[in-house]
Parts: sequence; structure tokens; C-alpha cells
Amino acid sequence: MIARIYLSLCIGITAFSLLAASAGAATYYVDYSAGSDSNAGTSTGVAWQHCPGDANASGTASSAVLNPGDTVYFKGGVSYVLVGSGITVAPGTAGSPVTYDGNSTGTWGTGMAVITDNNSANSITAFRSSSSFIANASFKGFRFTNIGGGPLPPDLGSAIPAKPGYGISALEMTNVFVSGCYFGQIGYYQQLAPIGNSSLLGDAIECNAGCSGLTITNCEFTQIRDPIQLSGGNVVNTTIAKCNFHDQMEWAITVLHTTTSYRSNLYIFSCTFSNTDQYYTGTNAGGLWTAYGDGPHENAIMMFGAEGCGGNCALDRPIGDTNVFIYNNYFVNTLGHPGGSTCFWFQDGTSADIYNNVFNNATANNEISVSEPATNTAFHVGIYNNTIYGGAPHINVGGTVAYGMGWLVGSNFDVKVVVENNLVSSLDIGNNNYFDILAQCTTNTLTTFTNNVLFNYNFYKSDQVMEGGVMVFGLWSQAGTYITPPSSPAIFGWDRNSLTGSPLFVQASTNNIAANNLALQSNSPAIGAGINLTSLNLPGLNADCTGVGRPATGNWVVGAYQTTTNASNGSGGNSGGNGGNGAGISAFVPGGGGSDITNGLLVCYRFNQINGTTATDSSGNGQTGSLTGSATWTTGLVGTRAISFPSNDGLSSSADGVGASSVSYVGDWTITFWVYNNSFPGVLNYAATTAAATGVFVGPRSWGFYDGSALLSGSSPLSTQASYFIAVSKSAGTNYQLYLNGSANNAGTLANVNISSLTIGNRGGSFLGMNGSIEDFRIFSRVLATNEIATLAANGPDDVAASIPLPPTGLRVVSVGP
Repeated sequence: MIARIYLSLCIGITAFSLLAASAGAATYYVDYSAGSDSNAGTSTGVAWQHCPGDANASGTASSAVLNPGDTVYFKGGVSYVLVGSGITVAPGTAGSPVTYDGNSTGTWGTGMAVITDNNSANSITAFRSSSSFIANASFKGFRFTNIGGGPLPPDLGSAIPAKPGYGISALEMTNVFVSGCYFGQIGYYQQLAPIGNSSLLGDAIECNAGCSGLTITNCEFTQIRDPIQLSGGNVVNTTIAKCNFHDQMEWAITVLHTTTSYRSNLYIFSCTFSNTDQYYTGTNAGGLWTAYGDGPHENAIMMFGAEGCGGNCALDRPIGDTNVFIYNNYFVNTLGHPGGSTCFWFQDGTSADIYNNVFNNATANNEISVSEPATNTAFHVGIYNNTIYGGAPHINVGGTVAYGMGWLVGSNFDVKVVVENNLVSSLDIGNNNYFDILAQCTTNTLTTFTNNVLFNYNFYKSDQVMEGGVMVFGLWSQAGTYITPPSSPAIFGWDRNSLTGSPLFVQASTNNIAANNLALQSNSPAIGAGINLTSLNLPGLNADCTGVGRPATGNWVVGAYQTTTNASNGSGGNSGGNGGNGAGISAFVPGGGGSDITNGLLVCYRFNQINGTTATDSSGNGQTGSLTGSATWTTGLVGTRAISFPSNDGLSSSADGVGASSVSYVGDWTITFWVYNNSFPGVLNYAATTAAATGVFVGPRSWGFYDGSALLSGSSPLSTQASYFIAVSKSAGTNYQLYLNGSANNAGTLANVNISSLTIGNRGGSFLGMNGSIEDFRIFSRVLATNEIATLAANGPDDVAASIPLPPTGLRVVSVGP
């Protein structure tokens, strides 16, 4: 139904007239098997053989200059063979990246475009920088494989030299987006002779002097010594999310600092680490390493001082880390061998919050290890609501003289390690006395250490009791000799509210690790045994690892899983308002959604930051948004993040918003987002405007799309204090379809509205704004199918329902409201 409402408001409107940075952008095509560098390269029929920037290019391909906003498509299923120095990446500008696309949408060729050198070169880089920088570039849908390395030569009695390869490499990266790529078999990766430790060398993505605005999502990494290496400089505004790391690697993610560098706004979440610990075992440990010498020590996520600092990089760091969040990740070892150093290794004053992670027999040593804090840097580590099942010690805090551990922090320094709400359960393998927690320091730092470390509200499996409990407190002399602690760890005030016993997992067995389900049975004593950590306001912590909301008040469940019967946190609640209003969505149970829908994205604002005045565009198109007015970050539907517009009045005092610097598109489109209304003020509440005086509105009396003179309204009004998933599509120019919570709603004909500007939260010009919050806002340059809309709704904001790959049940949406 269309309600034609003609608005004649005598209020001055200053619309955003944003010029399109992509105007005039060119599109080129590369087909290594059938293209020719003498072609124009402007369509699939006249594709080049080589990409501009490749020293082997000739003719038109050699002389072509890629400009900001340009895109180069590589034909899917075709191997692009690197010879010599690889491809030099052309620089884009903020908001207008140069895009290299390996058939991410599947529209040209079959599968991914392959980037390879067929193992022929030594130290070749597929995409490399010019003048040490890669800036404003996007890489989508490539398969990087067989670069360097290759089949092993005969064993002549000694380790062979390395034959390294690299995927995407630069000294510094700024606003670089890598999505939907495969990186595998780069450099030697094997674990048998004639390989030695020094033979293993290769990176998928490396940035050796700092990165800002680096985003790596939905990628797969395997059989590479160091898949992601960020070292030597500041690492800021960087996200690594929804990636799969598996098999034969040393450090899956490495972030190294120098004496003057720091990390800020670093997010690592919803990644899987499977069987990455196949090197660090040695023949004497009965492991899989049968090459020369001992294999390298393996850590899934490694953060410490850069090599060459002598183990004391923390001592002169003037700036501490801020906003480092590692959450909703899954670690598993199904091979049944003893191997791996740690899943997390934090050293030299690294600050981070580590929570909602699941460790399923992940390593034989430590799951989380924290040591060597800085002396003049604020040093905070929070370890919350993790579920750990496997080898031990699970959590290792502190160190010994042998590891350079002095814990040389004075009482005046801002230092704290807090370990709360963790469920840790040791395995008894081969009669080894495994235990849950190891805390250790030296005699001269005992007071400082115990005053700055807190263990509480944890749940321990109690089948192994050592030195008075499930915790071992290691006290070392300055000479590096272990001595008996002077008293039980309880004397320090540790674990006063912690419990021991059987956690009653749904399924936990060493016989079939892959089938384990570490969610809790309904009668688990860990339910309600945790402290409520809502006040920490960490992104994602107010929901469990599967997206089920934790209660805003009352005790939490210990560990990474929340039971589905507990009240959801935040914006779900009761739907209030008029009877018959649309029902909101409050909680998700994982497993039955689907792969995230990303094909054809123009912009994607997940709004998963916690501070700052800009919003990151996850589409890879560089359309950074700017916060205006009192717009601020807030907690989303199920512990995700959202952007809030708290002071908009639905009339002329509606300055709260997010404006994109340049968005323009002509054609059919789909807009999707999650919305939560605090109230319905004023005349009209815009969620977003797509052109002057047009856009999506969410209240007060109805919701839908306005074309400048007429409204297409939904079948029933929304409620305040409830969350909704809304989608609007435009097809054939004038046909509009509304969707509510994944289901088709009303449809009708309106004027042909193209996208010439974008403001989220109001209509532009500080006018007709909504009062509430929005999360996971997307615009697609195509009409999404009904099943794709349903998948986005089922996945939840920021694809939260797919965040952990081993869910206990199929996905379903729990609706609340009238």
C-alpha cells in the first residue's frame, strides 16, 4: 500500500551534495590464458594478459595507469603466473581505492583467479608496494598458491635453504582491504627432511613498518609459516575477522612492536584456528615434525617485542596499547598429538581483552600466556568468559628469570591482569598431572605481582589437585631455581568466588574432538556462577560466543556459552507500543543462518567500533563515514556494536548522523540495516537518506521508503524499545519491495531514486532524524533475492550468528513482542 503524503514544511533544508569520487572510474579485465597486452583491456572480450604494474606487461597494458576508483578484474579459474617481481599496486585515495578483483562475484570465469609462480621463484611477492607503501587498495576473491617453495628436493643430509614467497607485502599499509581470498602453499611448509626450521619462510600478508585501516575478512590460510605478520610500527584501526587458519604454520597472526610503537583499535574476532600446531613437537615428543632439528614454536596469535629488542622492547615504550579486542574465536586440535606452545602469547607489555573464545583440545601447553609487562606503560590484560578444554596449564600469567621475567613494575604504575568468568577443564592424558592455572613470578617481585593480578569467578575442573588446588603458583629465585611457595594462592585473595567440579559439557571427549560440544547442560553448576561484566562495555561481550545475549543484571554463566533460556541483553526486551505492532528480534542461536551476503556491496558500515569519529566501510570501497552531532558508539542487539543518535528530535534539531564522504550509484539497489528506536519524535524519522529529500524512514506512524513526494509504508508500525531488520530493494527503476525481519512486506511503485548522497540517522541538513541506533548498514548495487534477505536477518547484525563454527543447535530467531 502506498500512502501519498505531500510535505510542505517551512524549514530550511541544507542537503548533502556529495560528489562521487568514483565518477569516471575505469574498469579493466585481465585473462592470462587468452588475453593480449595489445588489447584495450576494457571488456572481457578485449582483456589484457598482464595487469598494469607487472614488469612483464607490454603494449597498452604496460602504458595504462590505474587511477583512484579503478577496478581490475582477473578471470576466474585462470592462473596468473608471476615472473620476476610480481605486480606493483597502484595507489588509490581515501574513499576511492584501486581494486583488484579475482572474480569475487563469480560473473567471469569459474571460481577464483589464481595467483602463482608455479614454485619457480625465490622471494617473489604477488602484490607489492611502490615506494614501500600500499595505500587505499582492495583485493577480493583471489587464490594465492604455490608461490615460492614447492616439492622437496632429495635429502642430502642437511636442511635446505628457504625459498620464500609472499602474497601481499609492503613496509606500510593504509586503508587496505583483503576479502574472500585463499592463501596456501606459500614458501616451504613441509615438516619432513630435508626441511629444517630455517627452511620455512613465507607470509600471506605482511606489513613491516606499521599499518592503519587494514581489514582482512573471510579469508582462508593454510601451509604458510607466518600467514599474517604486522611488525615494526603502529598497528591501528585494523580488523582480522571471520578467517580460517589451518594446518602447518608457525604464528598464524603476528603483531610485533618496537620501543616506540603501539596498537590501537585492533580487532581479531570470529576466526577459526584448526590444527595449526604441527611443527613444535620434535621427534622426541612423538609429534609430527620429522625434519632436521626441532620445529619452530607455534602460537596462533603472537604479540610481543620485535626481534632485535633483546627481550626488553617494553621497557622504553612511551605509549601503551588501547582497544585491543580478541573475541569469539575458536581453536581446535583434532590430530591428537602433543604440540603447540600457546594459542595466545602476549609478552613485552601487550595490553588486550581476551574473551568469548572456545578452546577445544587446542594445544598441549598454554591456551593463554601473559608475561613480561612494561615498566613505564599502562599494561592491562582482561581474560573473560573463555571456555577451555584440553591440555594445561590453560592460563599462564607471569614468568621466570629464565624467560627474562622480572615483573619489574612499581606500585605507581597502571598495571592489571584480571582473569574472571573462565571455564577451564584439564585433560588427564597419559597420567600427566595437568592443571588449570599457572601463576609464577620471582621472589623479589612477589608483592607487586600478587597486587596486580586477580583471579576470580572462574570454574575449574577439580580432578587434578596440585599444591592445594587447581592453580599452581610458581615462585622462582633470582638464580632461576623453583622454590616452594610460602602459602596457598588463596592468601592473595585469588579465586574467592571461584568453583570447582564437573562443568557438565553437552559433549566433551578426547576420542572424537571434532564432535565436542562445549556448551553447558541445563544443570551445569557453572550456570549463574559468574560475575556480571556488562559494565566493561567490551564489543561482543554482552552476548556469548554464539550471539545469545547475556543478562544486563544478575549473574552470568561462566565460560563462552550462555544458555538460550536466559534473558537476552540490551535492545530486545519487551516491545511496548501499540498492539499489533511488528515484533522485534532479541536473540539468536547459531548454526542455521548462512554465509554472509557480500556480493555487490557498495557500502557496509558494521559500526563495530567503540570510539572515534569515523565509521569504517567494510565493503572494500573505502567509503569512510563521518560521525556528526552527538552520534556515538553503543552496544548493539546481541552484544555487537551500533551507532546511536540520541538527541535527534524528528524535526530541525537532528544533527546526529553518519555522513559518507562520497557515495554515488545509478541503477537497482538494496538497502539493509538493523534499527532500534528509543522513541518516535517529530514528523518523520529517517534512518538513511539516499538523495535529497528521499530515503528510508522508521517512524513515527509508519516505516518504509519516501521518494520525495510519496511514501511506501510497511504493513504495521514499528515499536520503540525493540530491534528490527529492515530491507528495501528497488528493481526496474520504480518497483520497490519492503522486508521486515527477513520476510517480504509491502511492495509498490515509486519514483526512480538513485543514490547521490548518503546520510545515516537523519535526512541530511540536520533534519528529520531518528532517535535510536542503527547497526550493520549496507547498500548493495543489485536486487537481493528473498532468500538472501532472509539469510542476512538470520545471521544477525555483523553476521553474529555465524561467529563460532561449532554451535550446539541449528539457528533460529527468537522473537519477542506482541
